[in-house]
Amino acid sequence: MKIELDIDNLPDISELSQAQAELILRICQAWEPPPRLSLSKWAEKFFKTSKGSFRPFGYQRGILDAISDPTIDTVSFQKCARVGGTMISIIAMLFDISQGRAVGMVQPRESDSRDFSQDELSPALDLCPATNTLIADAKKGGRNTVLHRQFLNGASLRGLSAGSPASARRI
Repeated sequence: MKIELDIDNLPDISELSQAQAELILRICQAWEPPPRLSLSKWAEKFFKTSKGSFRPFGYQRGILDAISDPTIDTVSFQKCARVGGTMISIIAMLFDISQGRAVGMVQPRESDSRDFSQDELSPALDLCPATNTLIADAKKGGRNTVLHRQFLNGASLRGLSAGSPASARRI
């Protein structure tokens, strides 16, 4: 069945039956984009740890929101050990992956990138409901490796070595 729609001669909304109006409303709601969330709100909603849901501390919230603020180009922060810096970077990577972006993860050596991907990133990808359905496995035509992953929404993740400038050629 072919349906043609003449945009110039649309019926007045008052001429529609109740069922037609409800159908149009449901269609519009289905195509409504999700609400824009700050990175800290996104993390609270989607990021999970092995211990359960994530709730950022105040200083983490500020850093996360600065990362997702389109008016801020660079975010730098000085930190001590064990304050969640690695978790903040993982959350930012997962958010970008969920949005279909290309992500480059730079570590000092290739072995560090490999270890980080296996030990930190893979478990986070699996636990996060916004990314675990995007992982392309071999059954779905994926050719993922520890250092290079493609996702079903077009996003990609590449582990890079800071000691090899050539590794940054193909992000």
